[in-house]
Amino acid sequence: MESYNSHCNDGSDEYSGTDDSVTDDSSIDGSIINDLRIKKSSTDKSEISNHGINNPGTNNPDTDESGIQNIRTDGSIYTPIDLDRPAFRLLRILKGCDPLIPCELFQAWMMQPISYVWGSPERERRVSINGILYQALSYLQSEDEDRVVWVDAICINQRNDVERGHQVRHMSDVYKEASRVIYWLGPPTYSTNCCLRGLQLLQEETMQIGTRTWMREQWMAVWKSLEASSRWHPGLEREGLRDLLGRSWFRRVWILQEVANSQAAVVCCGKYSISTRLFTLAPFLMGVNTGPHCQGILDMMPGPFRGSSWFNESRDLYTLLEKFGGSETTEDRDLVYAVLGLSSDAIHVIRPDYQKTEAEVVDTVMTFLFQGLCSRNSNPGTFPSSLRELCQRLKILNEKALETAASDEVNGDAAIAFHLRRRPLLAISWVTVHTAAQNKRKGSQITKVILDNHEMTSREFLHGSKLMEGSAKNDSLPFEGYSPPTSH
Repeated sequence: MESYNSHCNDGSDEYSGTDDSVTDDSSIDGSIINDLRIKKSSTDKSEISNHGINNPGTNNPDTDESGIQNIRTDGSIYTPIDLDRPAFRLLRILKGCDPLIPCELFQAWMMQPISYVWGSPERERRVSINGILYQALSYLQSEDEDRVVWVDAICINQRNDVERGHQVRHMSDVYKEASRVIYWLGPPTYSTNCCLRGLQLLQEETMQIGTRTWMREQWMAVWKSLEASSRWHPGLEREGLRDLLGRSWFRRVWILQEVANSQAAVVCCGKYSISTRLFTLAPFLMGVNTGPHCQGILDMMPGPFRGSSWFNESRDLYTLLEKFGGSETTEDRDLVYAVLGLSSDAIHVIRPDYQKTEAEVVDTVMTFLFQGLCSRNSNPGTFPSSLRELCQRLKILNEKALETAASDEVNGDAAIAFHLRRRPLLAISWVTVHTAAQNKRKGSQITKVILDNHEMTSREFLHGSKLMEGSAKNDSLPFEGYSPPTSH
C-alpha cells in the first residue's frame, strides 16, 4: 500500500522562531499541502512521538494550555534531526473522525523508503493549533486510512536556529518531488464557493475535449455559455475570485518557493478544489484585474502562463526581491531566505543562517547584488538599515552602483557589463550615462557596453511587442500545455 507524504504550510510564520500556528488563538489565513508518494519498507526504524492535535476553539476540557505552551517552548516533543542529510520530520495523521486528530511524529528522508516502529504511549503529547491549520488537518484526516503529512508548524523545531536553516536549504526538494501540491486558502464564503464551483463546471464541460492547444476565444466561448446557464451567478463568481486573490495567503513570503517548485497543484477553499491550470485562467475569463504581486504568483503556478512568463526568464535574486520584497513576514530575514530556493543566481551562494543578524544578512545581500559598489563604508548615509528598506530602495541602490561603476577608470566597463549580463532589462539613468561620458579612460568602452545592451533588449522588446500585437488582433494565443485534469 502506498502512503502519502503531504505538506501543510500555513504561509505565515514558518522558520521565524515564533510560530503563531501553534499555541496561539489568532487566525492563520492559508495553508499549502504537499502530496509526495513514498513506498513503505523496513529500512527506517525511527522512533515515534505520539501527539494529539487540538483546536482551542473546541474547548476540550482535557487540554492543558499551560502545558502546551511549555511543550512548544522547551521543544520536548522533538528528537534531534539528522542535519548531515536532507532529513525531515513527518506527521502521520491517524485515520478516524476524532476531533483531537491523533497523529505521530517521526523522521524520514526524501525519496527514501520509510517505515517505523510504534513509540511508547508514555511519550504522548498534546499540541494546540488554531483556525486554518486545524481546518487543513481536518480536511486531510481520512476515516479509512492513515495519512502522512509534513506540517512546518509542527515538524520543524523552530526554537532551533540550526535546524531551521537546514530545513530551509532543502525545502525546494519537497515541492519538486511532490506529485501534487494543495494550496489551502482557508474557510469558504458563499461567493468563493460559487467561484470554484463555476470553475469546476468549466472543467467538467471541457474534460472530454482535446483542449491542449485551445485559443483564448475558445475558452471564453465555453465560459460565456456557462454564464448564460441557469446555474450561473456571474457577479458572485467574480466577487468570489476577488476574495480568493485578496487573501493573505497570496501575500505570505514562504508560499513563493512552494508555488514556484510545484509540478502539479490544486487550489482548495473549503470543500471545493480546482486545478491551478484552470485557476490561473480565471482572472481572464471573469474580467478580474490582478495587482503585480498577485499576478507574479499566478505566473509561477503550474499552468499555461508559467512557460512564457517572467518566471521562465528572470529568476535572479534582484528580480525576486523587486517583485516580492513587499511580502508579509514575521521575520524579515525570510524576505531573502524564502526566495533562495527559486533564485537562479544566489541559491548556491547565500545560505539560510538564522544565527546571523538582519544587519549581517543585509551586508551579504548587498555584496552579492552590487559586488562592493554600494558598501556600508563608502555609503554610510544611504546604506539600507534593514532588508525591507533594501527591497524598497533596490532601484535607487542599483543606480548608485551603476554610477559608481561608470566612474571607475580601471574596471568600469567590466563592472557595467557584469551587472547588465545579470540584469539586462535594468534601466540605465541619464546620470550613469553622463558619468560614463566624463570617464576619461573607460568612457567610450562603458558607453559601448550600455549601447550594445540597449540594442539587444530593444530587439527583444520589439519581438515581444509584435507577439502581443498579434494576440490583441485575433485574441487567439494558445494556452500551450494545458489540459484539464481528469479529477481533482
